Amino acid sequence: MSHQEPEWIDTVSTAERRILNLRSIGMKHALTLGHLHYHRASAPLAEQCHEQWMVLVFLLSGQQRYVIDGEEIGLRGGQMLRIPPGCRYSTGAWPEQKGNLAWLILRVKPFPDEPALGMSRDGAHAVFELLTAGNTPAQLRMPDDAPRLIESAFTWWERRDEAVAREMVRNRIAALTMEAAIAVQPESAGEDQANDLRIRRVLAWLDGHSDDEMPTALEMAAMAGLSPTSFHEHFKRIAGSSPKDYRQRLRVERAARRLREQPALSITEVAHEFGYSSSQYFATVFRRYLGTSPQAYRDAAGHDV
Repeated sequence: MSHQEPEWIDTVSTAERRILNLRSIGMKHALTLGHLHYHRASAPLAEQCHEQWMVLVFLLSGQQRYVIDGEEIGLRGGQMLRIPPGCRYSTGAWPEQKGNLAWLILRVKPFPDEPALGMSRDGAHAVFELLTAGNTPAQLRMPDDAPRLIESAFTWWERRDEAVAREMVRNRIAALTMEAAIAVQPESAGEDQANDLRIRRVLAWLDGHSDDEMPTALEMAAMAGLSPTSFHEHFKRIAGSSPKDYRQRLRVERAARRLREQPALSITEVAHEFGYSSSQYFATVFRRYLGTSPQAYRDAAGHDV
């Protein structure tokens, strides 16, 4: 489903997600700040496209998969995703995963013709030029200060009837926007700490060897050059789950792809192919990670069994 500006923007909060309507405190170029903390997989994100707005996604923990203009992009805890105006985005056939993420929607077209986000006109132009550079989504390291700025914005929002609290929210949003713009610059990519890089190399290896037998946690620690204890600690921070849980999720996702791409295979055949003792146990694990049954997932993907 696609929505057109300026008539529609989601500002509905629920038990698992909160959305701040920044326009209600007089902001013109920052529209909403949202935060969700899903404790289980949820329904897939329907396709959206904004001609004037940019979406910045900050994955605080966990992992998510997005489909942007037909390309699947994986996002892990500690990463940021920039979705430029005009891009069609959704999670495709994938449900929104268990995890903790925030998003900021900015109006970047047209550029402001007056001071904006607490910056001068020229300053706002410089920040927006960095954010909109290039026509493809950018998957980047999340600014280190982003979690604190997001939490602070939500804390001050509770007192938004006070002028100083509204100013604090605006200040946090401006700082978050500037931090995101700086992260887009190529030179910022070299700021990863050594342990982060080691973990990300292991994750990249796992993603690139989908047909290989998955290594154990001890084998992954050896690949990273870390002790098992240190590896577990850094892995959980980056991936949002333990190595064991990540391996299980990856196995389920690979099985889900097989269900989608090979409709001639029965669910039992796919279950046995990926090492599950029965289709019943496969369905239990599948639902735990993807929030639906293998049969329902295959039906939603347009295949008849």
